[in-house]
Amino acid sequence: MALNIQRYKADLDRLLEDGGKLELALLLKVHGKENIKAALKFDEEGVKGLAKLPSFNVGYEAWYSESLVFLSWSRRSGQDDKWNFCLTTAIIAANR
Repeated sequence: MALNIQRYKADLDRLLEDGGKLELALLLKVHGKENIKAALKFDEEGVKGLAKLPSFNVGYEAWYSESLVFLSWSRRSGQDDKWNFCLTTAIIAANR
């Protein structure tokens, strides 16, 4: 049981991190590198990090599909406490 919870948490952490990278990739695509650099006050190291972001067009579909599987698994497992945690985490991540 503990191993499943650890795996669940690791998957959630990875999905949230990947979602954050995709969010930044979308902002970069919409607003351009210079506007993002100015708005987020990136130094040169941060600008180099922008080049490492995934392609939003390609990455989002895979991330979304994996997220749906993850969420449906948590619902099917009958783990309502974990589902509430996941939903709360997603809402917080979306509003940050």
